Order: sequence, then structure tokens, then C-alpha cells
Amino acid sequence: MRAIWRVALSAALMATLMVAVGAGSSPVGAEIDSNNETFWGLANKGDAINVADSQSLGWAVEIAGNTAFVGGNFKTVTNGSSSANQGYFAAFDADTGQWQSWFRPNVSSAVFSILAAPDGGLFVGGEFATWNGVNTGPLVKIDPNTGDLWPGWNTRVSGTRSTVRDLKIESDGRLYIVGDFSRASVNGNEIVTSGVIRANPSTGAIDTSWIPTVTGGDVWGVARSQTLNRVYLSGQFTFVNGSSSRGFAGISDSGALAVNATVLPDNGCAANLNSCHWQFDVEATEFGTVWIAGVEHALRVLDENNNYSLVRQHYTACDPARNQNCNPGPWFGGDFQEIERVGDRIYASCHCWYDHYSDTQTITHTQPTGTHSTIDSIAAYNPSTSTRITSFRPFLAGAAGGWGIAGNPSDGCIWMTGGISNSGQPGSQRNARNLVRLCDSAGPGPVNQPDPGPPAPAACTADLAGGSITIDWSGGNLHTKTIIERQISSGGNWFWRGAPNTGTTSFSESVPNDSTRYRVAFRYSAGQTSSPVLCTSGGPAVAPTSCTAVATSAVGASISWNGGSNASSYIVYRSANGGGRAQAGSAGGNSLTTSVAPGGRYVFDVVAVSGDGTQSAPTTCGAIRTAGGSASGS
Repeated sequence: MRAIWRVALSAALMATLMVAVGAGSSPVGAEIDSNNETFWGLANKGDAINVADSQSLGWAVEIAGNTAFVGGNFKTVTNGSSSANQGYFAAFDADTGQWQSWFRPNVSSAVFSILAAPDGGLFVGGEFATWNGVNTGPLVKIDPNTGDLWPGWNTRVSGTRSTVRDLKIESDGRLYIVGDFSRASVNGNEIVTSGVIRANPSTGAIDTSWIPTVTGGDVWGVARSQTLNRVYLSGQFTFVNGSSSRGFAGISDSGALAVNATVLPDNGCAANLNSCHWQFDVEATEFGTVWIAGVEHALRVLDENNNYSLVRQHYTACDPARNQNCNPGPWFGGDFQEIERVGDRIYASCHCWYDHYSDTQTITHTQPTGTHSTIDSIAAYNPSTSTRITSFRPFLAGAAGGWGIAGNPSDGCIWMTGGISNSGQPGSQRNARNLVRLCDSAGPGPVNQPDPGPPAPAACTADLAGGSITIDWSGGNLHTKTIIERQISSGGNWFWRGAPNTGTTSFSESVPNDSTRYRVAFRYSAGQTSSPVLCTSGGPAVAPTSCTAVATSAVGASISWNGGSNASSYIVYRSANGGGRAQAGSAGGNSLTTSVAPGGRYVFDVVAVSGDGTQSAPTTCGAIRTAGGSASGS
């Protein structure tokens, strides 16, 4: 549930990134409006166990490169007229919202968190057990270009309910992983944990000196302070290191409990609710504030450098004096669920509609006070002043509200997923399909790149030996077939030679007596074919080490040579009677027979051709002379 620019590897990087993203996310003189800029979305509830009672289909969204990755508890993607079975994890073009039908990883159950990594990988967490048929548990790192598992990443979590709720790379450079799990391992070396670990995002090495014990429920959110050496946790847990700390805690770098949940002001949550202590997300800012979202209807901002005193509280409700449709009763609103920093704003989502209140004192659950505004599932706040930005007011509707938020720095648009049924101004709403893309009132930014195509093979080589050529390629495993084509002469047509299934990475055939080169492409289950990759011979072709030309008759000659390395074929050139050089023929082997005219003097040389068509320097074979129907070498 974390956007790519939240990766904060240093204070300087954070400041630079905020300026860059802020410029994209808050255009001068414009404000993000309610027009949903994507027609694609999510449909059909999945089989997740840990969120079975929630109507939310979307739980996480992340922008990486030119793609919006969406995870959740859904079985299909749809634009209203077309649907496809792509459960739990899907990719959409970040500029257009178009579903990327070639991207089809097989994920066994729900995805709750997605995070882009500094090295180009993508972390994914949830309650799934397998990824593309491989037993992985609920945490993976994948290649976002292919959907394949990231090579060398072998960090796993398991046990208890085997759930990963949140992932974040913080200013200390570590990857924080939280959820409900009791074991963690790297390369099979297992340690005992309790829902919270931190690791190296590149190697996966777990910091075994920092293993706090969190019990009594899931950890849902994690954030590292930007002014103190402290890590904050939010969730449904009740104890930390054996001490009571219901739903919120601050952990020191030694792993000790530094601050407990008693710092949260009591807003009079109903005594009969076991969920009163649940806190769904937490965020820390460079201004020394901690933002905590959760039950009941509260978004609290605390001053971590002033004994966690309350800076401001935001609260959702339905005031019957203002709205006639309040149901089931007075002050009914909804819980805040997700907090996301995007540039110079903090966005918070909720399953809340109607009224929003803000106050510098605790807002009780029976009598909201403070500044009034209205809200529909998501609000924007100033991280410096903690006040609401009321000019941001999209109109959204749906039972479960928003659970995942991300911003796209290339066009300033905000993506949100969750349980969202409709979007747009009242009277002109359309189906939101649980995924919305909100852009500024001037419209989204320009399309910076074309829709990303399906991944092509990573590399292809063509190796010639004994008149046979072997084509080898590498790349992802999400394709269904590899298309192999051959070109007989440079600039000519390409001809189909085969289509082996996924799992095969080599193809061989006899080479015709001609200049030949090959290319390969991947075909995907939805019917798309990637761009082709030209096969090389592993490097520049090396010229033949020696060559001989022999006249075989008054009208024939035989040319033979010792092959150079990295050659897929050879071209023989000749000049007649001191004239210009012309091609006499080509061969896949080490010899060529060619015709000559009686009474002429011919000079031959040979070049080696690599798989991509590059020619070596020529090797001179010598000259022949024919006369009067007789032939001789010279």
C-alpha cells in the first residue's frame, strides 16, 4: 500500500523527492477533481480468509515505472464490457488506466501491500501461499517487468495466519515487514518472530538484533520517525514485549517498547466494541508529527517531541442536522483506514461519507466539535499544519471506502482502490469498479510513454557448428510460447521456424546454404506477442583464419576456409578481371562452390557474419585464372 516515492534513503533525498513529487501532485492553479480517468477496475470477491468479512476488493496500489500495480481480494478485472480472470494482482497502464493483459502472474490469494524497491524490484505481501506455482508464503519480491520472482531474493515469512499487511523502506534504508507471522527465514535459515521484522531490501538479510515481540493480533501499519530513533506500529495487537499497548506502539532501535498506546486520547469509543483499539495505519513526518488512523472514526496527529500531545484530531460523522439521510443514527461516520504521503500532501482514506470535523482537542464519539467540512472516502491534509485541504473533494461512493492510495509523479494523478462503487459529481456518476484515478481539473498530464508491451526475451544467441545452428534464449516464464523466425538474406522476409512452449529455451535446425539470421519473440496467453529480439552469436564474428580458392573447371571454382568464432554464416565475395567486388554467394558451413567464366581472373575473399548480421573483416583466399576451357590455380 505504499507509493514508490516513499522510499526515503536519506533526509536530502526525501527533501528532493518531496519537491519533485509535490510539483506533480499539486499543479499551480488547479485542483484534483472527481472525474475518474480509468474505466478498468476490479470485480468478483476472492477467497481471502483474513478479510472475508470485508467488502473491499482492492487493498493496495503502487506506481512503478509506467505501471499501476493493484492488489486485493478480487478474481477478475473489467471495464464493464470486457472481463478477464486475473485474480488478486493486476497491472494497469499508469497514463491511461488500460489493463495490461499480458501481465498474468498466478497468485493464490489476496494481496494487501505493494512496494517498489530501489533496485527495480517490487515487493508484494498478502496472505497468498504460492506465486506462479512456487511455494513462497505471503511475501515475495518480483520483477515488475515480467511478474517473475526476483533472482536471489529468498526471504520468507510463515506461521500463525501467515499474513503480510504492510511494507515500507524507511530513512534507515531498511525494509520493514509487518503482519501476522511467527517465523522468518533467509535461504532456509529460520528465526522466531512475531509479526514484525526489518531486512536489507537488496539481499533480504534480516536484522536479528531487532525482533520486538508483538502479540494479540495483526500489525497493520509501520512508519519510522523522521526526528527520533523510533519505529511506530499500528494494528489490532494488544501486547508489545509483554506490556499492554493496544493498537499503537513506538519501538526503539534496541527493540524496546518506547511509547505505548496510552498516548492516544480516548474519544469515547463504545465500551462494548472489542475493536476500539484497532489502528489501521501510521505515518510520521519531518515535522515531528505522528499520524494514526483507525477506530472509531479518528485520524489523530500527535507531537512526538512534546510527549505525544495531541496536535489535531480529524473525525468523520453524519450530522442529522446537516443531512437527512443519516443512518443508522446520529454521528454515524466511518473509520479512517489508510494514510499516504504524496509530495506536499497527506492523503487519508476511510469508509466515511457526509461530515468531517477537525479540532485541536479530542473529538468525542458522541458530540463532534471543531471545523466542519464534507468527505467522501478520501481527504487531503497539509503535513506541516495538519489541517485539511478542503479544495480536494472528490465525490465517491461505496460500502468499504478506500484502502490503498498512490500518486503518480509523472502526471500528478492520485490512484485509490478499495470498495468504491461510483465516482463523479452527483447526478453524473459512473461505475468506479473499485479503482479510481483522480487527476487535476485541467486533465491528466501527457502520456509520457506508449502502453508498455509484453516483455521480450532478455537475450538470444545463435551458435553454428557442423552445418547446424542452435538458438538459445532467456527471459521470463509468463509467456506461453516462443516464436522463432529466420531471415534468409539481409532485408528479406522473416519466416516462422517454430513455437516451443514455455520451459524450452533452445532450438536447433540445419542451416541452409545462405546468409541466415534468427530472431525470437514471446507469445502470451491473451494473444499478444512481444517485440522480437535478434539473435547474436555471443560477440562480433571473427574473420576466417585461412582461406583457399581452387579452380575446378573452366567454369567452376571451390572456396574453402577455416571458420572464425561467433559466426552464424559466411559471405564469399569476388572481383573479376580487376573490377569491383561483388557477392559470389553465402554459406552456413566452411565451403562454397561457385561458377566462373572461361578466360577470366578472379580474386576471392570471405567474411564471417554474426547472428545479428554484423560482418567481420575479409580474409583473402587468393586468385584463380581460367582460359580456353582449361583451368588452373594461380
